[in-house]
Amino acid sequence: MRRSIRFALIICALVIVSGAVGIAQPQNPYQSVVSLSLGDSFIDYSNNLTAQVTTNIDGSYHYEYTLDFQQSTYMSGEALTEFSVANRDNLAFTNQGSDHVFSNAVSSNSVLWVNGNVGVGNTVKFWYDSFYSYKVVEVTLSGGLPSSGDTLGMVIPEPSSIIALLTALGGFAFLRKRR
Repeated sequence: MRRSIRFALIICALVIVSGAVGIAQPQNPYQSVVSLSLGDSFIDYSNNLTAQVTTNIDGSYHYEYTLDFQQSTYMSGEALTEFSVANRDNLAFTNQGSDHVFSNAVSSNSVLWVNGNVGVGNTVKFWYDSFYSYKVVEVTLSGGLPSSGDTLGMVIPEPSSIIALLTALGGFAFLRKRR
């Protein structure tokens, strides 16, 4: 009987570790490199994008992006007109805003800010709230030509992670019942 309990504990530990690896969060705050794709090559720009995700009192997440807009992607001095963070699953979010004059646009696959006119050399903040946790997603900005990179954004939890955690909980329930 002791052998079976040890074996069950080892299995539970392995499932928990594999589940934790599956749901591991990326670095927060997250530093991004924004690039312009030209065929098979990429041109990096000096625009520093930082994403920070914090937890609100109600348990939702506050997503905040700070963009140091130092270089446009087309012509010198081209203004920042649009910023978007991927939302492939069309997840719900609230309190979308910016500290500059941007319109909060409706999009089926991104959280989108449009109609801005922020000149080179300015820092812009964008934010929204959501009950969905974060992973690395695509970000796009337009200051001349569109450029893209990676940042933190809301996603649906991976099914494999949920299954691994449920399996671990089932193993613990089995051990408790066995005792």
